[in-house]
Amino acid sequence: MQSSVVRHHLSPEESILADAFFFYVWYKIFMKLISLNIERSRHLRERVLPFLREEEPDVLCLQELCACDIAVFEDMFGQKLLYAPVTIHPYPSLNDDGREPIGVGLISRHPLHNPAVLYTNGRPYPIPHLEFIITPEGQHTPVINTLNQAVVSASINGLRVQTTHLVVTASGTSTPFQREQAGHIIAHAQAEHARFGPTLLCGDFNAPRGRETWAMLAAALHDNADPSWATTLDATLHRSGPLPYVVDGMFTLGEVKMTTPRLCFSVSDHAALITNIQL
Repeated sequence: MQSSVVRHHLSPEESILADAFFFYVWYKIFMKLISLNIERSRHLRERVLPFLREEEPDVLCLQELCACDIAVFEDMFGQKLLYAPVTIHPYPSLNDDGREPIGVGLISRHPLHNPAVLYTNGRPYPIPHLEFIITPEGQHTPVINTLNQAVVSASINGLRVQTTHLVVTASGTSTPFQREQAGHIIAHAQAEHARFGPTLLCGDFNAPRGRETWAMLAAALHDNADPSWATTLDATLHRSGPLPYVVDGMFTLGEVKMTTPRLCFSVSDHAALITNIQL
């Protein structure tokens, strides 16, 4: 309120300078980070890119990113994207003809320092072809050895940023393999925190909050998900329709000053998680 009163005494030129100073200070103090499962190329042109142009994130963590779309994000950010392919998806979606690798990616308008890729299961090449088991209920669950597990990470303005995509299970069940992979991811987050300092791990964990795998993560790392969230799955765009599962999250180690993530729906089959981090 006080700033609006002061603004009345500014000339148009002074107002422009005041706005420029505000955005300069904001840019120096805060860093906007978005984590999003973009569901391959399915929503890229119609939803994802317009959303990102409006939000203008400084850091973007992506899951289910098609290799053929990397250049789109590099053009938008003017930087190179750090990428780990995890599988070759059998179902086409727009740009993806069914033979393109999909994986996890990290890109920033700021330099990426000490970039790293860790495979907690499998290896980068040859990239496996994803196979599904169809349950009696019609749900698709991946065959374990056809899907790698990877974490990409880098230090950005003193914050270690990691993103991953944990294996999906039938009806969000916590399985031994999922918990094993979660254990590897936790150990990696702890190791990078010890080496690089404050760490933020984000992504699609395919592990509903309230079940054992999410509880593992929340016991070892600080869970920044808002307790009021009912779901992070888009009721309209997700192929299974409305599901009461919070599966996307942001976990931290060390002192990370960040706003409680907010959810933005109608972007992909998962909600985008958005936070501002104080530098």
